Amino acid sequence: MADPLDIPLRQLEYLVAVADHSTWAAAAASIGVSAPALSQGLADLERRLGVQLFDRQGRRRVLTHLAEPVLQHARTVQAMSHDLAQWAERVNTLKMGALRVGMLDVGAVVHFPEVLRTFRSDFPDIRFHLTVAPSSELLAGLRRSDFDLIVCVQPSEIPPSTTSAHLLEEELVVVRPPNTGSLPARKWGPWVLFPQNSQTRSLIERSLRDIGALPQVVAESHQPDVLAQMVSLGLGWGVLPIAQVPSHLDVEIGDAIVTRNLVICQRAGAPQHPGVEMLVERGAERVVCFDIVPKDKIKYKMWEHPAIVYQVGDITNKDDVDKAVEGADCVWHLAAAVGPFHPAGVYKRVNYEGTLNVLDSMKKFGVKKLVMSSSPSTRFRGNLWNLPDVDGLTEAQMPK
Repeated sequence: MADPLDIPLRQLEYLVAVADHSTWAAAAASIGVSAPALSQGLADLERRLGVQLFDRQGRRRVLTHLAEPVLQHARTVQAMSHDLAQWAERVNTLKMGALRVGMLDVGAVVHFPEVLRTFRSDFPDIRFHLTVAPSSELLAGLRRSDFDLIVCVQPSEIPPSTTSAHLLEEELVVVRPPNTGSLPARKWGPWVLFPQNSQTRSLIERSLRDIGALPQVVAESHQPDVLAQMVSLGLGWGVLPIAQVPSHLDVEIGDAIVTRNLVICQRAGAPQHPGVEMLVERGAERVVCFDIVPKDKIKYKMWEHPAIVYQVGDITNKDDVDKAVEGADCVWHLAAAVGPFHPAGVYKRVNYEGTLNVLDSMKKFGVKKLVMSSSPSTRFRGNLWNLPDVDGLTEAQMPK
């Protein structure tokens, strides 16, 4: 195994600056050093690596193909160093600091606006900053450490040093100009679509070809509302998320021809802002409400929400608990037999053995987070202090 290289972080910063600027003078100015100091630092980096990073083309020096792995490493180290500095500042100042989030437009204005609103309301001390941009720009910004997390269209390949988690699946439908009528797929178009370099564009073109349509593109835009407006003006056909087709436009909505996945991405291994997890959990895709009482038999009003699934089951039945826990990221365990209303054996089966069932299911499906809430009423009959608990002990006699 090769010995680790002693490479100053500053020299990696020099390499990133040169890659991101058109001239060495601009690169030097961006990081506050002179051009000779920049040149000397990069020459030393080449010496330490033993690899030629630059070729001369006339008076210009350009990166070689061997420099690309070094540049990727430099960007990763620079981003993680930035994360570490921010984390240290939060620890030393006891402040939450800023939370920088990047989102695709449909995430910010259609799918998660309420998540963003409630997060801002619940955590006013966090300086929350939201950037809405195309997925490619968000991924590039995440790599540069411009964001703590992003919501974007799932790329064909997850970039190095990045983790992703599925959020939701979104259907894209054909949007036709008014009075187009039904036509065979080969006569569809021309098309107004998302830009050429976007993941959504690739998915759309592949699907159009699969159904026999020719993706002849006459206009492009990152903005779905602009594309929908072009369709209404008769400039072409589009493929858009149904939620982003303005209802007032005179267009015809066809069938869904493709789906795309929205994912949440973070830098792998980076010290995490405490607000990241709090924000992510507010965007839960699915919540299973597990109860022994059927929903229609519950006397109080139940909260109706598309993300909530009501599942009837018995906590003492391992199969029922498995069905509720499978696929979860976190379990909130509130079930219990309380008060002086049940035979002694019920308390043991529900409160003790039922909790063991929950823990066993969590281990089985790899669920690592548990929030449990209980009270003395799970053990004591009625008057909490004067009467014995289910084991025949008063509170004073309980083990300390």
